[in-house]
Amino acid sequence: MKKVLLVSLLSLFCLKIVMAQGYNYYSDYANKSAKGAFHNDIEFIIHGGVLQSDLRYGNCTAIDLGIDYTPYETENDMFSYSFITNFTKSKDYWSINPLGASSIVLSMFCKKIIDDNETAKTILMIMAGESMSLNFALTEHFEVAPYWNLLRVSHWQGGSTYITGSVGVRANYYFGPEDRWSVRARGEYSWGYGNPDYYKEWIYNIFGDSGEWTDYYKYNKPHTPFKGWNYGISIGYRF
Repeated sequence: MKKVLLVSLLSLFCLKIVMAQGYNYYSDYANKSAKGAFHNDIEFIIHGGVLQSDLRYGNCTAIDLGIDYTPYETENDMFSYSFITNFTKSKDYWSINPLGASSIVLSMFCKKIIDDNETAKTILMIMAGESMSLNFALTEHFEVAPYWNLLRVSHWQGGSTYITGSVGVRANYYFGPEDRWSVRARGEYSWGYGNPDYYKEWIYNIFGDSGEWTDYYKYNKPHTPFKGWNYGISIGYRF
């Protein structure tokens, strides 16, 4: 119930922002000025906040730190994409995107070399494709950004290290001098790979009766602890 209420409030807040602001292409926003929800190339955003996790083995609150990097400019002002990486730490687990972080470091410090070599650029885009955000500007200051993290390294406290993935949506609102600050709300679904019952459970959850999903299948069989939902809010700063 709390999750439904949180999502409803966030949705109403986002809808209010969208209705309250007009998207004016004839303002400075349309001129490659990296204002509001438009992202210039070579743009760097760092953000930090809290993440509430509702996972298989329990709920916990985590600290979440992330980086968004836009290496290339797009021709459409309403759309851009960013390389992303996150580090999450709670009392129960930690999780990180090594490929996403590596692609950001390479694109920041070796961009000239990569741009002059098509093979290197292809390799970079394959690495970055593991963790990426697609940014759709709805108003001058507000955007919706679906994202994915496909190869996260995650460790459960006192347990094993897993390869996990997640897919979600962020709602970003930019404000302040030169629109450098942003407030971000996000929700995502996470899962783990290498689980022998993963596909059977996935099919069962779609077609089966959840009331028949017994404690044996929930807890006794080998499952990843990272299956579940995450919700978070953070503050970002654009460089």
